[in-house]
Amino acid sequence: MRPHVKPIDGLLLLMTILWGSNFSIVKVAISEFPAFAFNTIRMAIAAILFLGLLRFSREPLPSRSDWPTLVGLAIVGHFFYQLCFIEGIVRTSVSNSSLILGLTPVFVAIVMLCRGAAKVSAVHWLGISLSFAGLYLIVGRQASVAMDSVIGDVFMLGAVLCWAVYTVFAKKLLTKYSPLVVTACTFIIGTVLFLPLGFVELVQIDWMTISGSAWAGLTYSAIFALVVSYLIWCTAVQRIGSARTSIYGNVVPVPAMIIATLWLDEPIGFAKVAGALAILVGVGLTKIQRVTRSV
Repeated sequence: MRPHVKPIDGLLLLMTILWGSNFSIVKVAISEFPAFAFNTIRMAIAAILFLGLLRFSREPLPSRSDWPTLVGLAIVGHFFYQLCFIEGIVRTSVSNSSLILGLTPVFVAIVMLCRGAAKVSAVHWLGISLSFAGLYLIVGRQASVAMDSVIGDVFMLGAVLCWAVYTVFAKKLLTKYSPLVVTACTFIIGTVLFLPLGFVELVQIDWMTISGSAWAGLTYSAIFALVVSYLIWCTAVQRIGSARTSIYGNVVPVPAMIIATLWLDEPIGFAKVAGALAILVGVGLTKIQRVTRSV
């Protein structure tokens, strides 16, 4: 049987490359930018682009009754997610960050279970347990020698949880509105909430010390890692569902680790490879569905 590949699958693979490269790009850029100032500027650029796309599309805005949900999604999926992401990327390695974010499908499955939207079999729980064992190989073994990295890893886990909640709870709105409307509205709200966090660093920046390559990295991150990738993600959630979309988060560590090794000389090591394989197998197990024969 030939696998059925849809155009959205190709877009999701493109997204994994954009997100995978973004880890190293952000890591390099925040060596010149203060971290929160960097994130504030890139979010502001992305928010302006989203606003422009909304005006250009002329799509109607959501009804008043849906705005509380949109605000909640903005707080969790953009404000807290971005807060955890930037704190995590500052403190831990690109490899660790990407591998932990590769747990997204597992967290999506857990959130769907807690919401009552899915039943989790013993095989699924085995997959979840194996994924967390892989996480320990990546993170836990460093606890005694690199506490700052462990704190960064914990922030990344927080980011994964925020993104999983956003992914699952956005599905209902995506049955009523386009991916552009849902993504743009929630992102713009999240950006407005995030702006005060970067204000102090913004006014203290010596702008003459920021290189052109750092600005290029910031611009790339705003356009491709935020605007383009977020639209691909929400479009996929709308068309193929939260669970099937989230599995592509598991692919992100592959380009991320390759780029970080070639560009930043980050060591991978046996423990990270073993941890990555455990996460891959674990996530694969969470995607196995029980098939019953009707009689």
